[in-house]
Amino acid sequence: MISNSVVVDTNLIFSALIPKASKIREILFDSNITFYSPNFLITEIYTHKDKLQKSSRLNDSEFYLFFNGIIECLKIFTGIRRRGFS
Repeated sequence: MISNSVVVDTNLIFSALIPKASKIREILFDSNITFYSPNFLITEIYTHKDKLQKSSRLNDSEFYLFFNGIIECLKIFTGIRRRGFS
């Protein structure tokens, strides 16, 4: 059985926010896949917002438009359970 669930890290979202990386955005917007991400992803994006905007040449409106669209595609979780670790 193939799962349609994927855990997304911050680096992937960084790439999706850069306009030339449109293939990553296309995959994120694919409704056949469920994407999960830890809640600290949002903090990391805002921490690096200025650098992302400079690299992508997005103004504030464009940045928030892309970012909000991407966040809507994610299921955000707050905790990570580790099995087999003490």
